[in-house]
Amino acid sequence: MAGADTADPAMTGPSPRRGGPRRGAPIWRGLTGALTAGWVVVTTVVVVAQLAAWGSGGEGPGTAAVVGHLGGSALALGAQHVVDRARGTSLSAASAGAGVLGVTAALLWLFWYS
Repeated sequence: MAGADTADPAMTGPSPRRGGPRRGAPIWRGLTGALTAGWVVVTTVVVVAQLAAWGSGGEGPGTAAVVGHLGGSALALGAQHVVDRARGTSLSAASAGAGVLGVTAALLWLFWYS
């Protein structure tokens, strides 16, 4: 039985010595996670705006914008899932994170800046 001054190994998590420190990974995961979460929020706003426009007989953002944002958010969520599940600083995490940045650039260019 564990006393008050001992820690249960199952509750303390992995040892920091197993794989070394992850220097840039938390920042990268945080950045791509924030971008993905932001796109989910923007997509929700676009969908609600379109539904409200249809309800009031207005034009709204348009079907292309709704479908584009839904597709972009789905791609970003998939890529972020890979980033979050990767161990350490792996090539798959870096590639998936670059994919989130690419989706962000595409959504900004196609639906907001052009």
